[in-house]
Amino acid sequence: MAVSAIVFGLLSYNTFMILQADIALVRENGVMALMDGVAVEVIGLGLTGFCSLLSYIVFKACEHSLIGRLTGNHPSSLDRGHGE
Repeated sequence: MAVSAIVFGLLSYNTFMILQADIALVRENGVMALMDGVAVEVIGLGLTGFCSLLSYIVFKACEHSLIGRLTGNHPSSLDRGHGE
């Protein structure tokens, strides 16, 4: 759970900082910056954003499971009473 939270934070921060730098570069150099590879880098930022989203989903799934176990509402804890 902690690893997915850290990965989410780092990827989100990195994506924001690089995107901010790319926008500044395009503002300064226009189409030439896009031709030099900023467009490809933005596609890579999209993939990084997707990985960040996946790590957030893993974090939320772990959080949901943990809260369910702590409150006794987790499916595995509810199945224990059946069949007796």
